[in-house]
Amino acid sequence: MAHLRAATGRRPDDPTLRRLVADLHARSAPFRELWADHELRHKVSGHKRLYHPLVGAFTLDYVVLTVPNVPGQRLVAYSAEPGTIAYDALVRPAAAAPRASTVAG
Repeated sequence: MAHLRAATGRRPDDPTLRRLVADLHARSAPFRELWADHELRHKVSGHKRLYHPLVGAFTLDYVVLTVPNVPGQRLVAYSAEPGTIAYDALVRPAAAAPRASTVAG
């Protein structure tokens, strides 16, 4: 519900979204009740489970930041504490990546 409400807030004139909300409103009493609540919550931090083919599964912390004066834009920053499995999972592929070389002349 929160994602749909956020999408309609970002694009209030989108005919597809307007039809979807109207259809759900017409067919579903629970939808009407939830939609009337008008409460919109954005998750601003948490944990994200990821998988990388070289290092396997690991979990990162994240925080969502809003971008001032740019409606609908958010920046998601992921992090891991040094010494954790997640940190090692981030560092290992970077360490294995080929380095750029410079050519003199």
